[in-house]
Amino acid sequence: MKGMYTLAEHGLDVRVIQLPEGKDPDEFLSSHEPSEFNDAVNSAKSLITHHLSFIVPRMKETAGRRKVLQEFFGQISRLDRLDVLDHKGEICDTLNLRPSDMDRYITGVIQQKPVQTPQTAIPRQDTADLEAGLCALLYASEDLRRSIDLTEIHGILSEGISRSCFTDIMTGEPDTDSISFINRGNEFLSTISEKTYDEKWKKVFSSFMWHKLNRRILEIDAMPITERPMQERIQLQQEQMKYRR
Repeated sequence: MKGMYTLAEHGLDVRVIQLPEGKDPDEFLSSHEPSEFNDAVNSAKSLITHHLSFIVPRMKETAGRRKVLQEFFGQISRLDRLDVLDHKGEICDTLNLRPSDMDRYITGVIQQKPVQTPQTAIPRQDTADLEAGLCALLYASEDLRRSIDLTEIHGILSEGISRSCFTDIMTGEPDTDSISFINRGNEFLSTISEKTYDEKWKKVFSSFMWHKLNRRILEIDAMPITERPMQERIQLQQEQMKYRR
């Protein structure tokens, strides 16, 4: 259970599929139609719903109720506050809590937490620093310019100085503003441990893409719940995980 919450804490939308007892997905697929597995996936429970169903039998034991509640609330406190609010009614009904008690708990204990980047990742930076770092690397290394998709890079850079600097580098005529932006990038690059241009590029590009995707995720989270494009959010989270190194 703790492993599932760790995944959720890092941005994954964790769902739990119910399969016949003793069956793993391979065994289930070998003896059932693929459509039956798809049905199981489509009816997968949210992490909170699964956790509640898991602890219900233990809640019947009065002596262990307090410990069960502490464990449950300790785990869900790791989640996004809005995700917990979406399950407020279900939590109150299942745990026999008054809405006012749940409100006090949500206000006092659950805090909306940002996703933590792994220790091996670059600390969160202004994306302008990351884009400046990418431009500085492109300016410094002709081999790097030959090895990447320049059209793709131009498309993902922010409009303004980043794209202007990129264009100046490609034409070989960086102006004063572009040189200043490249110098900013070099200052940023001096703070990371990788040595070669290729290693630095992979590190900075990965962090930049993570932040770019995260910006859109935060925009979605700021929308009213009923208006959020959740399928897009799930896809963004899945894409984001590729860059969290």
